[in-house]
Amino acid sequence: MQRLMFVLFPLSQLACAVTALVWIVQLGMPQGFLWLVIGLMAACIPADWLLFREMRQAQDADVAQRKVQMLQEQERIQQQYRQQLGRDRQEIRALRARVADELRHASDALEQREASAAERDMQKAIELMGESSYRLCENRSVDAVATMKARACEEAGVQPQFALEVPEEVALPSVELCAVVANLADNGLAAAVRAKEAGAADVFLSLRVRPRGDYLVLEARNSLAPEEARSATEKVRRKRPAHRTLDEAHGWGLSIIEGIAERHDGDVTCEVVEDCFRTAVVLYAPQRTKAVGGEAAKDERL
Repeated sequence: MQRLMFVLFPLSQLACAVTALVWIVQLGMPQGFLWLVIGLMAACIPADWLLFREMRQAQDADVAQRKVQMLQEQERIQQQYRQQLGRDRQEIRALRARVADELRHASDALEQREASAAERDMQKAIELMGESSYRLCENRSVDAVATMKARACEEAGVQPQFALEVPEEVALPSVELCAVVANLADNGLAAAVRAKEAGAADVFLSLRVRPRGDYLVLEARNSLAPEEARSATEKVRRKRPAHRTLDEAHGWGLSIIEGIAERHDGDVTCEVVEDCFRTAVVLYAPQRTKAVGGEAAKDERL
């Protein structure tokens, strides 16, 4: 749309000027009008150039501001994640002590041949170990973002269904990868909350990330309110091909995701499937080389 505007705006000026010149000649108007139109045409050239330059600078400033906001959001999430790790460390230490006590009691009961007591203590130890928290994926940055978004889903009464297979080392800027995950989660959660308010029975947000060769595939599915599902389906039917952002239904977040996908030789696909909104993002993310024996090892395809 921007490129089209940059072409149509000067073309419209040129069309108006040519029309004015034709009428001046046809009507035999004084030569002064002719030179006036020519002068205005000449003045439009530097004016248009300055206008387009300012628009480009404003767009670049907007992109830079969005990147700064993404970095600030990631820093905030990382800080909360570090605080959570500190709390988890304390909980794990206390949990480890409780498990050790139960196992010691079970061992004492076995020595005393009290099978029922030993079994009871072992069951307590197993239940205690089941209370320990776990990470959603290996990548710490993505894990921090996904953990916060999953918690936001639970607080909003939306069922989170997260399955993330993000390697610890991935050839993508962490800020952009986290921006994609965060925007997918935010858009899906907002739509799911609207579906809940509209009385939908099954309200959920599914977020799956998995590597496929040199690419990383991210897929989000979320519940849609009945009216919103019909509206989005009609927009999908009218907007072909299938690659689109549907910002009207799912927010500006998809535009940000689409921009990141373009920078990394990827793609974004949106569709409505069985009253659910599905967004699939593909990003080019080859495995990073690792030094082996002083030489760089070749990437292995998954």
